[in-house]
Amino acid sequence: MRNKGQQRKLKRSRRKTKKNKRVNLVIKELKVVSCIICDVENDSKSIEHIVSESLGNKKYLMNKDEVCDKCNSRFSKFEDKAISNTILGFARTVNGITTKKGKISSGKIKELIFKGQNATTPGLIEIKGGKNFLRYNKKNKSFELVVPSFDKNEISLSKLLLKMGIESLFKSKNHVYMDYDFDNLKKYLQNKTNDDWGFIMTQEKIGKFYDIPTKTMQKHLNKLGITMEYQNKDANTLLFRFRYMRSHVFIINLLSRDLNWTIEYKKIIPNLEVQPVHLNKKVGLTKDNNLNVAGVEA
Repeated sequence: MRNKGQQRKLKRSRRKTKKNKRVNLVIKELKVVSCIICDVENDSKSIEHIVSESLGNKKYLMNKDEVCDKCNSRFSKFEDKAISNTILGFARTVNGITTKKGKISSGKIKELIFKGQNATTPGLIEIKGGKNFLRYNKKNKSFELVVPSFDKNEISLSKLLLKMGIESLFKSKNHVYMDYDFDNLKKYLQNKTNDDWGFIMTQEKIGKFYDIPTKTMQKHLNKLGITMEYQNKDANTLLFRFRYMRSHVFIINLLSRDLNWTIEYKKIIPNLEVQPVHLNKKVGLTKDNNLNVAGVEA
């Protein structure tokens, strides 16, 4: 049995616990967070995956309320097109990554239909409609499957890259996020502006890029073949570099649609194309083989 002194201490402890619970409840009720995309105060219920769960990410997440339910819903509309109908979806299927619901992944790029056969056996996939994408290799005397990167859905991938870029910086490199104005990006992701936002695909690295996720989180992403990096070039150029399955690399400017940063890449990769391809008119070679670049901004 407890003595009177112990009983008094226990009562005080219980009263203090109840008081703390009431205080925490009040703080929770008063806590209002603004969405980092639309800046609207919200109490979202959904969980935003910085890298889509469809690409295998289970751990790299935003905190609740940091992205509102409305923006989260808007993102899902272009995420599916950006993954299932692009080279990302093909890479996901080849590497045995399952869907959000744990099912074997599949996709379609133009007439090329692909589906995984066994999630435990990466590389085993079923191909249909691939006749037009076969190329004969005379040296090896064999046929190669040439997989198209897009099916008129470059815009969806552009938005996915921008979304991952701003969310990862907010989450893991907040000091970098606070140094820049992402107003153009936010308007684009809210569909307030419609001018296409260009990106390039290349494994070339020009200059120093810095890892975005923490070392612990990067270990999780490395298992999925994912790296996320940034490079702050100037006040109008903050590059985001996303690599998936070690061979598919995308670079995009998070601050504006300006394409001047691609000049140095075009110098070392003459056949490099900006996506969507119609934007190559903004970055091209003149008749005297000098680069002629015109940056655009909404």
